[in-house]
Amino acid sequence: MAIKIETEFYRRDRDIRNDGNGFTMGALYWQLNDIWPTVSWASVEFGGKWKMLHYFARKMFDNLLVDVWEENHQLNVAIIRDDHIDNLYDQFTVQIDIFDWSSTSPLLKHRFQRSSKPFSVTHVFRQDIHEILNSARCVDRNHCFIEVSITTNFQGNLIVKRNFLLLEPIKNAIGLKRTKIEIASIHELSKDNDQVRTFELELHSSNIAPFVWIDFKLNNLAPVGLFSDNGFFITNQTTKVLFQTKDHSTSVSNLKNLLTVRSLMDVQ
Repeated sequence: MAIKIETEFYRRDRDIRNDGNGFTMGALYWQLNDIWPTVSWASVEFGGKWKMLHYFARKMFDNLLVDVWEENHQLNVAIIRDDHIDNLYDQFTVQIDIFDWSSTSPLLKHRFQRSSKPFSVTHVFRQDIHEILNSARCVDRNHCFIEVSITTNFQGNLIVKRNFLLLEPIKNAIGLKRTKIEIASIHELSKDNDQVRTFELELHSSNIAPFVWIDFKLNNLAPVGLFSDNGFFITNQTTKVLFQTKDHSTSVSNLKNLLTVRSLMDVQ
């Protein structure tokens, strides 16, 4: 979380600010990988497996990022773009959801349209955070968190980017329950020209689940591959995640036997 927040701060500070700060044109993080098996800051394990940080890094360094932060009691949302293509994205639908930790139904939904230019930081929302939490009837900051998303279309494909803001340390969250996350189904979708096989996992959860981690029970039997997302928040009762691998022996049945899902609430 520290590296995520720091990187997003650098990226949105591309433009000069009123206080003279800004013109930050990039960021690096320590460190990428390990040269031997150990516990470290690395985002990729010695054997090549992605840790949660590397899944976060893929999103926080994405060419298209939605950022949400609190500064001087103001809730801020910005669209950050690193592409140089005019008219790549015509319009964005921005959605801000205020959640109570105890429910997958948002207390408040705020949706609006915004446009942005290539290679820019576009500030799309700013409001007193106490006002918006009062509008959502959030009892206090320990009861709630905020999720933001931007949606657009590119060449007929729907593109969705999400982010979240914790209002208080998650250890103080009130109403957050331990929940059972079930892999309801697994389907093989396709095989491309590079022989990459794609499987779709459908996850079910009756409650909010923070930092959901999909893994394999036995690493020595696990196929080499990547998930489309990991370490994410479940805010809907149904969530879909893709798993891609070149392992020809991988099947739906062995994925069902080997996969495991847990969230932060399962860590004792």
